[in-house]
Amino acid sequence: MAGEIHLHWSHMKRCPACGAQAPMDAEHCAHCPASFPSEPTPVAAPTRTKRRTISWHAWRHWIYAGIGFAVVLAFAGFLGKRTSPLAVASSARFDPMADADRDLQEGITRAKVTRRRVLIEVGGNWCLWCLRMEDFFNANSDLADLRDREFVSVYVSVTPERPNTLALSRFPAVPSYPHLFVLDENGKLLASQDTSELESGTSYDRYRVETFLHSQQTPPATSGIGL
Repeated sequence: MAGEIHLHWSHMKRCPACGAQAPMDAEHCAHCPASFPSEPTPVAAPTRTKRRTISWHAWRHWIYAGIGFAVVLAFAGFLGKRTSPLAVASSARFDPMADADRDLQEGITRAKVTRRRVLIEVGGNWCLWCLRMEDFFNANSDLADLRDREFVSVYVSVTPERPNTLALSRFPAVPSYPHLFVLDENGKLLASQDTSELESGTSYDRYRVETFLHSQQTPPATSGIGL
């Protein structure tokens, strides 16, 4: 309104009863029957809430952290799509708790009955190239059929806990894993094959493996049908 005087908060006092503001020289509150004490309660100065700001340095820290976390998640997803060496262990044939001596004797007996040869693979489920060999035969079913038709397969597991030293003592030293031995139906050693010579890239060479199997199978004149 025209002529209305607006007093600064420093010239005002507060009613102790209703809290209303009044001029410093007022004796009675205009909003309630209360009277002001001799020493008025001053009006508290208005306070401002300090705004919290985040510096660019702090923002940069969180941005970089977010980017790094996204990269880690993306990389983890990428690894998840790849086949881990341990993920194919379900297709491995090695039994760390198997009796290697008994398996070898049973393999020789079966080979004699079916007139096949014994193909011994020495390695373990911890061996990447052993797992890759199993995957190779799974991917090349015709070669797997050739192997199973002409050979009795025996898998000898080698681990620190069970190195199967006694069972392997009858054969030449194994330079690397997997290693292949071929026995005839009487248990006589015919071949000792370093499988690194059969490798190609991250798997095995089809032609080399097929050539090896054909070269070690029972001669056609005495070959029988595998059971």
